[in-house]
Amino acid sequence: MFIEKLIAGVFWLSPRGELVKGEETTPLDKLSLAVDSANGVGSAQDFQHFIYMNTDTVVHLHRLPVGVDFFDRSGYVGTCAQTLLVQRR
Repeated sequence: MFIEKLIAGVFWLSPRGELVKGEETTPLDKLSLAVDSANGVGSAQDFQHFIYMNTDTVVHLHRLPVGVDFFDRSGYVGTCAQTLLVQRR
């Protein structure tokens, strides 16, 4: 997973490699990987002192994502919400 911080609270996630060896990673697979990796990314807490575990993740899609980039150039795809357990290291 490649994560680049663009500005405070905004990140670009781009899954790299195959999800399942020998199979193409679909746009929906990439979106799911990014959602699962997003826990704590936007937090104001210091990553060196806190850990984040997503205890619940909900994804609502209005349509399937398209394209090879994580950013869907066709427009809005949906939303996600996560319940996080934040704990000191």
